Amino acid sequence: MLEGMQETLAQMPEAQRKQMEQMMAQSGASFTQPNVLRQCLTVEAAKGEFKPTVDDAGMQCSEVDWHGSRTEGRYSMNCTNADGEWKIDGRIWDATSKSYKSEMTLHGVVDNQPVSIEMSQAARWVGADCQGIQPLQ
Repeated sequence: MLEGMQETLAQMPEAQRKQMEQMMAQSGASFTQPNVLRQCLTVEAAKGEFKPTVDDAGMQCSEVDWHGSRTEGRYSMNCTNADGEWKIDGRIWDATSKSYKSEMTLHGVVDNQPVSIEMSQAARWVGADCQGIQPLQ
């Protein structure tokens, strides 16, 4: 996928390519580090209660069922969209003020075919300067 995006960018006029790269940088994505996503949190967001969100307007989700402590926890929720139902389960552990680890599984249907997705991440605080990345709300 990254190669396809790089080819698409290479074919764009220079001004359009720079605009696209700038938009990506503001959201924390980069072609030079495809496995790294930088996010900026406001102090208010960092102090807030953890709630996983789904950035798909067509997806309706139940309240998050959260069980855990200050350093680890598990969550689950059910979502529906035009394709059907999704079950989302996740775990966060080794959570400190400067880092955490997480994993999540999604089970659902796309184009009438069952789909399972597994994701994991290791996050760490890198500094107070967001370097032009727009803060998460």
